Amino acid sequence: MKLYIKNFIDNYIKQDFARFHTPGHKGFLPYIPEISKYDITEISGADSLYNSSSIIKDAEDFASNLYKTNFTIFSASGATLAIQTALFSTLKFGKKIIAMRNSHSSFINTSAILDISTIWIYPKYIDNSMVSGIIDILILEQTIIENKDISAIFITSPDYFGIMQDIKKISYICKKYNKILIVDNSHGSHLFFLEKNIHPLSFEADIVIDSIHKTLPSLTGSALLHINSHKFNRDEIKSNMSIFGSTSPNYIILSSIENCLNYLKDRGKGDFIKFSFTIEKIYNILKNLDIKYIKHENKTHLSIDCFYLGKKTDEISKILFEKYIEPEFISNRYIVFLISPYTPADHFDRLISFFYHINNIRESPIIENIALITPPKLLISSNKALSKNYEYIHINFSLDRIFARTKVVCPPGIPIIMPGEKINESIKEYLKFYGIKYIKVIK
Repeated sequence: MKLYIKNFIDNYIKQDFARFHTPGHKGFLPYIPEISKYDITEISGADSLYNSSSIIKDAEDFASNLYKTNFTIFSASGATLAIQTALFSTLKFGKKIIAMRNSHSSFINTSAILDISTIWIYPKYIDNSMVSGIIDILILEQTIIENKDISAIFITSPDYFGIMQDIKKISYICKKYNKILIVDNSHGSHLFFLEKNIHPLSFEADIVIDSIHKTLPSLTGSALLHINSHKFNRDEIKSNMSIFGSTSPNYIILSSIENCLNYLKDRGKGDFIKFSFTIEKIYNILKNLDIKYIKHENKTHLSIDCFYLGKKTDEISKILFEKYIEPEFISNRYIVFLISPYTPADHFDRLISFFYHINNIRESPIIENIALITPPKLLISSNKALSKNYEYIHINFSLDRIFARTKVVCPPGIPIIMPGEKINESIKEYLKFYGIKYIKVIK
């Protein structure tokens, strides 16, 4: 592949232009000299992300051909910008949407701003964390039947634990009722390049968001917005993205996306096939040690059940810190490690050593006592809730109050309760369980 964006910047650097344009460092940051010279703006010939017609469009066309889409658009502001664009683009079909309850906060906030009414589907959670689970296809279909005015179905797959929904069946149902399927595939960009392609695009999802920096070799903030439906056109999507996106998209990130795509074309599938042997080795070690982990087809998320080891995650996280191991995510019960073909071999050795260590100090399994959550009632729209005056109160005095601002469990950004919803006893206990002491409620 010709590296359109990088070649342009290389040529610009070689010609040694006097930079009387942004950014203010003029290509000379002493602490990152080699990187800063690539940090340019939309100068003559550099194309425009939201109205691309030359080098950026050529790179995006390559991405579309690689992923076999109608068209694909780059985002230098992560999956959040892609989700904002996707939701805004479906408004012409209605302002009502069905979504999984474990959707990312970027979906929640965008829906609130756009005044989209959300019909929630609660999955069968793998534990009581409200973060991961599988939705019932029959319940989804019945929900579509009962809400004929919805514009789209929004599915998060894979989720933070790596668990994937049955996109093939969900896509079939969406097409049966002529509804748009949007898949937040932020943690599954690599799925297209596994030995068996299980990317949502292979199951005819209409809109797919890939946050490629999460599991592929690209800089943070790199994302792709795939459009696989003739209901949308490229100019419209580009225009919609410009409403939310920065007017100064980072060219280093755009170049990073392009380089990542070039790598994927040449070596992606081969490297992931080789990587599968490493994964199987780790799985076998965990099985031999009787360490429980979440099983799924996603090759990059390794989610360990700490309760099964008789340990709380705060204790395990201290051990990880002492061994200089930084996991992706720590929930109340699971620790998630993101692994990939680009993980150094000695880091795998360190991880395996950690597994042997915690096996030696394991205790009797912990029984989780927190009750299942009772879905909260929506009393006013999230859009209206955001505009209301609010006050900070202690969680002990929150029962029956109306939530004012999204409160998430970080890092996955899954809200426990949404703006406009009434706080019930189970919600209050969950907030306390996650260490949240003060919240914003409507006055």
